[in-house]
Amino acid sequence: MRRRVLLAALSASLSLSGCIDDSSGEDPPTEQQPVDGTDTGTAERTADEPATGSTPEITVRDVTLQYGLVGLSDDAIYVDQHETAFVVADVAVEGDVLRDAFELRVDDAAVTASDPDARYRHRSDEDDWYDGDGRGALLISPSQSGLEGEPPELRLSWPGGEHALDDGLAERLVRGPPTFDATVDAPAEVPADEADGEHEVTVEATNRGDGSARFLAGVNRTGPQIAYTTVERLTALVDPGETVTVSLSDDWMGPPPAERVGDGESDVTYELAWNGGFDSTEIRVV
Repeated sequence: MRRRVLLAALSASLSLSGCIDDSSGEDPPTEQQPVDGTDTGTAERTADEPATGSTPEITVRDVTLQYGLVGLSDDAIYVDQHETAFVVADVAVEGDVLRDAFELRVDDAAVTASDPDARYRHRSDEDDWYDGDGRGALLISPSQSGLEGEPPELRLSWPGGEHALDDGLAERLVRGPPTFDATVDAPAEVPADEADGEHEVTVEATNRGDGSARFLAGVNRTGPQIAYTTVERLTALVDPGETVTVSLSDDWMGPPPAERVGDGESDVTYELAWNGGFDSTEIRVV
């Protein structure tokens, strides 16, 4: 088994999202790499019209494939629809192009970008869903029917232009939902005089499948002074058989009430919900 350590949580700039996350150098090459014609010299994918001030310019900056979406309720992050595939594309548009003008071409079939539910955005996300101009995330769910066999050709298209997606995304789409084992861990006990401030939580996720897959999760906390709160959304592309370790820093903002210190009962619980399972760990303040 190989192990990869990530020094900080990989927060999505989306889904995460279920959301957008950039394809860093730590990710395997099966993840779609950013495409920016201005920075890389690759021609921007724009409408095939004369260059005028009103002609939209469209840049596909990043594309990911994931199973499930990270949702946000009033006080918890969770993963929904973990057996459903979602393509998330980060696009920048100079001009006006309606969201439903974008389509994911799956061979000869076409799936229109959907109008996503706002609950799939974390309140700390800097970027939002694409809503007709500027920069944002497109959410598209390709059908799983008829995808057995050879990986399909995947293209993000719009009137007058398109962008071919990496073959690795198509291969992951055909393989179906991923299989992960995951755990959340923290010290079993914390001295009361050290309760105020930052505390480290560790999440480990192992890809048990036979191909690269995206791990998607949310971490929540109960205690020591709050009934329930969100901590972090996590996402990482993991090779088969590989384990990734994510270290989180979480501020408790003080110990529990004095009468609860050292009573033998749990004072803090961390919960991990991922695309396929759930785990938790308890901490006593002594």
